[in-house]
Amino acid sequence: YELDNVEKASATLKKVLKEKPGFVPALKLLADCHLKTGQKNEAISNYEQIIELSPDDTAALNSLGLLLLETGQTDRATDIYEKALELSPDKKDLHFELGQLHLQRNAIDIAESRFKKALDIDPLYTSAIIELARVKITKNDVQGAIDLYLKAIENDPDNGQLHYELGEA
Repeated sequence: YELDNVEKASATLKKVLKEKPGFVPALKLLADCHLKTGQKNEAISNYEQIIELSPDDTAALNSLGLLLLETGQTDRATDIYEKALELSPDKKDLHFELGQLHLQRNAIDIAESRFKKALDIDPLYTSAIIELARVKITKNDVQGAIDLYLKAIENDPDNGQLHYELGEA
């Protein structure tokens, strides 16, 4: 039933785009429809069109970066995140995602600097704390990781993942 509604919405959005090519809100909704039906390449194409029409749309850049990462296109994802950061250097999530990307590429020092930047923006950003602590463990700085986990637990005492990660450290 849900899939049927998504397919109908997709068909309607395609009609709208025939009437109004380049209508960004319709392209965003169509990208969402493609994601719901597992059509990642089509969603990538939609986001590329959005960025061509609205190059300063950091939300679209972030969505495209995530999709590129999911489809293994790390070089393109890096370029997209770098562009998004030029536009919005204070977006913690962009720094975090770029850190994740650099971890995948085994660029540990660059990943560490991105997680630190995310934490400069939001010192209580739990996901960045966890990743930075993992980096510290990778670099054999177990005490540094423990200190990060303890600080995070102080601010989020009910977070089970933090307790688990601390136990593992």
